[in-house]
Amino acid sequence: MGLLILFMSAPSHLTHELAAFMQQRPSLLSEHGSGKFALFIGGKFKGAFADRVEALKKGYAQGGAGHFLVRKISEKDELVHLASPITSLR
Repeated sequence: MGLLILFMSAPSHLTHELAAFMQQRPSLLSEHGSGKFALFIGGKFKGAFADRVEALKKGYAQGGAGHFLVRKISEKDELVHLASPITSLR
């Protein structure tokens, strides 16, 4: 299953990447199979990787300090609720 993390407000800086992933999910499944991790930068697919760490490393190398999305390729998303004790990042 994929991992879907819900925020109080949608991360608008990842809108293009998330939309591209959702649109391309069927072709990603057929071309790369379930379980790999897809990397999207600037709304464009940059590759499928065997593990999340590998995809993150490539994202930082290609995207730098910019925004990128790494999502597990799967037919359905898994809903995850997160609670954080962090009240401020300052």
